[in-house]
Amino acid sequence: MSASSTWWKPPSVPLTPAGPAKPAYAGLFNQPRPLYPLPPYSLWHPGAVTLGGPNGMSAPRKHHYLSQFYLRGFSADEQGIYQIEKATLRTYGSSLKDAAAIRDYHILDYEDADDPQAVEKLLSGYEGLLAAALERVIEHGIRDQKDHNEIISFVSLMRFRVPAFKSFISKSMSDLVRSTGVILERNGMLPPPPDGLGDKLRMSSLKIEIRNWACLQHMFKLATDTDLIKIMMDMHYELIEAPADGLFLTSDQPVALFSPSATAKGLYGAGLADHDIELTFPLTRQLLLKLSWANRGPNHRVASMSELEELNRRTVIMADLRLFASELERATALISRYKAFTAGIQSSSIDTGNSAFHLSMFRPVLRSEAYCS
Repeated sequence: MSASSTWWKPPSVPLTPAGPAKPAYAGLFNQPRPLYPLPPYSLWHPGAVTLGGPNGMSAPRKHHYLSQFYLRGFSADEQGIYQIEKATLRTYGSSLKDAAAIRDYHILDYEDADDPQAVEKLLSGYEGLLAAALERVIEHGIRDQKDHNEIISFVSLMRFRVPAFKSFISKSMSDLVRSTGVILERNGMLPPPPDGLGDKLRMSSLKIEIRNWACLQHMFKLATDTDLIKIMMDMHYELIEAPADGLFLTSDQPVALFSPSATAKGLYGAGLADHDIELTFPLTRQLLLKLSWANRGPNHRVASMSELEELNRRTVIMADLRLFASELERATALISRYKAFTAGIQSSSIDTGNSAFHLSMFRPVLRSEAYCS
């Protein structure tokens, strides 16, 4: 699975979809690398896949998957925030600088990258624009098309830049590589391994790692997909304020999809175009954005306490590993009730012998009764 670095010379194609809602960060991947190859070809590109140990990078950096300006809206003092582990309810205080950050999360890890930190730097610049847009919406609501475009672009970015989605991409791509290799191996189409290494070099035994740049490529391709953005632009939006004695939570997967008609054992997932789907995204501890098809009521209103709990319930179930809050007592009480339940995109593969099926579906947040039955 090795190849010369001159095996393929792709054109320089910017990640710039056409359309009126094109986000400003759409050109992040104007890099000399394949940007829109169809699988499995992208997976066999030199450097996209590592078989064996990690690739040993230097100069690690701390990169935020939730922006500091966003987390500031969930802080009581604009300095720190509580992090709550979903599975264990372990809580600890953290500075905004250290919260929701992973070392080298946005690194471009191919050898000839001019600047491995280019994505992080470009995102940092773009986040200044997003911070201004969020501040306007918090202060004045969505007043015009510019506000609407930018807040929906922010939602799209926050759906696809998070660790849970990155892990899904990595798993999907590695599963595809493995199943392809297993089929080739099964049909005698791979060279025989050296003596004594047959078991270690069997495709089912190999550790397959997808390079970070390949995951980022797919994450930001979807984040800038104008078809998905247009769907959200067409949905009815509501800005919902927390009641006087209530606060919203956020999480490491803050954009939640809720379906009142979905079931835990349903054969199909849910998507934005479903007639009863509802998207919720906490903007601050006092303000939440809701998108839906059915509701055509007022664009700005105050939630009741029962609705606040329901909206926070969706955030808790949608969370992958941790949640973020400005206070602990009510947050941990709610998380403890729903910590065992999850939602989000899932992948699976079926080996049929001479072929393989790779399936992906989005499991939405269900009605509260569905988790009690």
